[in-house]
Amino acid sequence: MILQALVKEYENLAENNLVPKRGWCQAKVSYAIDLNPNGKIKEIYPLKTEQTSGKKKVFLPVAKSVPEMVTRSSGVAANFLCDNVKYMLRD
Repeated sequence: MILQALVKEYENLAENNLVPKRGWCQAKVSYAIDLNPNGKIKEIYPLKTEQTSGKKKVFLPVAKSVPEMVTRSSGVAANFLCDNVKYMLRD
């Protein structure tokens, strides 16, 4: 009974976008890369938003829902669709 109530509560929160859906997480995203069908970079779009911090204006990444990212040690392949540029654009 308690587990069913917890699952129902999670599903309600996920429907209202208050928590990420199963298999997804929130990540700070700075850029989007548009690829050609053959995988070549077509265009890079900045996603950062301008915000005021004290007297200065700064550009901050936006929070986006992305496929669940794994914790890793060095040398592991990139996460699916969203990762640090050092992993995404390697040979």
